[in-house]
Amino acid sequence: MVRTKKKGSRLYASIVDHIRAQPIIWHFCTPKSASTFLMQKLIQATADQPNVGHLKCLPIAHNRAQAVCPFTIAESIGDHPLHHVMIARHVHAAATTDLLDMISENHLVVV
Repeated sequence: MVRTKKKGSRLYASIVDHIRAQPIIWHFCTPKSASTFLMQKLIQATADQPNVGHLKCLPIAHNRAQAVCPFTIAESIGDHPLHHVMIARHVHAAATTDLLDMISENHLVVV
């Protein structure tokens, strides 16, 4: 993927670069796609795995369109050592340019 040039703050760009450097498994889904079932299985399968962390990607998600927030992700990454694999699970978000910019070759995307 070709990264778009970001306008705006250096802080935002450094946060996006930090997210891109992490080993993340993104679980993107649509409503009524058995995504809750898969999310529960991911939680169960990784419950006793100390090297797997779960990312919080959304500041809130109640009855609104979901937009992945890089600041929320960066805060969540800070809770885990860098060698952890992070799972961004059950994300119902549109593939916006800023979201696609966060995804790198260090990531696995599951749809």
